[in-house]
Amino acid sequence: MVTVAGLFCSGCAMFHLNVYQPNGGYTTKVVTQWSSFGDYDVKGKTFSLYPANDSIALNDLDFNGFAALMERSLAYSGAVKAKEGQCPDMHVLLDYKTFSDSYIEETLHDDCPSVLSSNGYISPTYAYRASLGIITKRTVYNHYVNVCALGCNGTESPDTLWRVSVACLGTFEQLHEVMPFVAYSLRDEYGKSCREIKTDEVVDVDYMFRLYYKNFLSQSNVVESPVCENSNDNFQIAFIARYSDETFVCIRKTGRIKGHYSFGPLIYLEANGNRYKGTIVNSDYTLGDKIWNEFGTRYFVFKFMVNVLREETISVYDENERGEAGMKWLVFE
Repeated sequence: MVTVAGLFCSGCAMFHLNVYQPNGGYTTKVVTQWSSFGDYDVKGKTFSLYPANDSIALNDLDFNGFAALMERSLAYSGAVKAKEGQCPDMHVLLDYKTFSDSYIEETLHDDCPSVLSSNGYISPTYAYRASLGIITKRTVYNHYVNVCALGCNGTESPDTLWRVSVACLGTFEQLHEVMPFVAYSLRDEYGKSCREIKTDEVVDVDYMFRLYYKNFLSQSNVVESPVCENSNDNFQIAFIARYSDETFVCIRKTGRIKGHYSFGPLIYLEANGNRYKGTIVNSDYTLGDKIWNEFGTRYFVFKFMVNVLREETISVYDENERGEAGMKWLVFE
């Protein structure tokens, strides 16, 4: 996994270059699906984390590794790890299981795989065809993670405060390869209820994924995915980082429709009734140039020389050659 170096120091920002991988260039991708139940605000609540299975010891190496990831994820949501001897607000129980599923796959003449049913007919020349690699046996691994929080009210049957049920299907053999992605995807889901199954697809070179594990997104001056007006699925604000004399706005561009797009030659932030011109700091892209809408996700970080620490709202504009605002966000605290 590529690391991010020299993110922030003394109010001065150094951002890694724009993260993008062309088709087929991803190194690790995990799709996490989950359902959740609860109506409980975890912010400021203390917790202790234990294995849900009595057969797993507290000093189990796998559990300790998974617990560290989940504790970071809970802390990002505002929960506080209880000190030793402290009676926490939540007993968080972590359960995890892995199952494998094998099947036979036949490679057709056009190199497209065709999955054969284990109950279906297999040619008598199976062994010969298998030796040629035409027929191979595949094994996929499905991982399931359950996180449940119980209240600490001293009763024999404590109330369930919230729970999250996670599935990562057809992925890596080892759960420890998957858990960092699970913890990242759940970082703001604890204590909430979702009406339908949620899905998050993350690759290990994703900009936000790496910033999360560099403890950047958890800083008090950083707002991730702020509520925006006049945004859309293709262009969103990924985060805003505010300092005493600088404001950084990261715009996330997604979409799979082929074509060109561009930012206008002038992008600026409006605060205190004034406009402040922005410069791009994490890419060699020049404002106004066309960009081919390739498959993947791009992050553009813009710097504005203005202090907006006390602003309730800020507006970000992308102005084209005719002076019209092509994009506009109203960002609320």
